[in-house]
Amino acid sequence: MVVKNDQANEWFEKGYNFINSEKYQEALESFEKAIDCDSTNGRYWAYKADMLKFLKKYDESLMSYEKVIEIVTSDIERTQRQIYLASKGQDTYKISIRELDFYWNCKGVEEMALKKYGDALQSFEKAIEYEPKEPRYWLNKSYAEKSLDKTVDASKSFEIAETLDEEHNLDVTKDSQWKDN
Repeated sequence: MVVKNDQANEWFEKGYNFINSEKYQEALESFEKAIDCDSTNGRYWAYKADMLKFLKKYDESLMSYEKVIEIVTSDIERTQRQIYLASKGQDTYKISIRELDFYWNCKGVEEMALKKYGDALQSFEKAIEYEPKEPRYWLNKSYAEKSLDKTVDASKSFEIAETLDEEHNLDVTKDSQWKDN
């Protein structure tokens, strides 16, 4: 007998294979079935959000990214509590939250597509809070600020993105359309 978690993983794998064939609607349907089996897996929700984005269903994609952030944040908080209790009050452990910054950034990108610039700015700021040395987040923040006519702030954010970009040799800002917008 197959347990629900195994079924969820099977649906996820099927969806992932559809992505490789560029069958995004079929992938979306598979990820939704994985979520039906296990709605607490942030990875399933993240892939669903990506497929919705490919299908230009930005409102639904945004809701899925919000669900990912909710799940990942809950997982982090639960893990922190468990470690705190295990260490008997000596909270010296760090939890890796790399995924959370990425999902906040994805949420901001969807909000930009929906012209929700104020919300996008908040999402990019949250991504930066978790990973302040990522030039892409600063670049995205500058686009949101520019869209809100906060030109001075936008210029400062873009300068930070350029500086971080140079430090890490990523060429994120090199090909950006920032100065043309």
